[in-house]
Amino acid sequence: MDNITIRYTDHPKLDDPIFIEGLPGIGNVGKLAAEHLKDELKAVKFAEIFSKYFPPQVLVQDDGQVKLVNNEMHFVKRGPGRDLVLLTGDYQGLTPEGQYELSDFILRELKKLGVRRIFTLGGYGMGRMVTKPRVLGAATGADLVKEMEKYGVVFSRGEPGAGIVGATIRRARRPSWTSSRNTWVSRSPSTSSRTRRSRSIRSRRS
Repeated sequence: MDNITIRYTDHPKLDDPIFIEGLPGIGNVGKLAAEHLKDELKAVKFAEIFSKYFPPQVLVQDDGQVKLVNNEMHFVKRGPGRDLVLLTGDYQGLTPEGQYELSDFILRELKKLGVRRIFTLGGYGMGRMVTKPRVLGAATGADLVKEMEKYGVVFSRGEPGAGIVGATIRRARRPSWTSSRNTWVSRSPSTSSRTRRSRSIRSRRS
């Protein structure tokens, strides 16, 4: 088995798609948000990602059958407007190396799909009760900061970007992946599972 493999079950033709990633993390906020979008928009699975960087585990499904842990990509055709590609999954990479390898792999696949704008979602533990949830964000372009501030996103200096969220942002900044057109990477953290959840968004521009 290669370190990372992808199995396509379909090859959809997408119109300038936007990518949204939500994997398990603090409070499972990113995972829950992405899966909510998947369910509400009736997204269609078109690819499965398997990796040695995931735990050596299987999950027992509702019908009693087992499933090797993986990440899955789904698409949404939006008619007029840009299509969506959603990434959900059972785990992130277990090691720093795995985070970077998976990020590189996913970004290469997204480039093939024509993705130019990326949102990565994740939880952000505050360590205290939050009485007024906020959407926290970070962007790699001043114009993106201004655009997102219009929607109430709060930009807080020093907010960390760890795990698959940070790895994807850092890898997507490389000239070998980016183009001259707009690309966003965004993050939506929240508080820990013991506190009220707030989300945050990270974005980037190429």
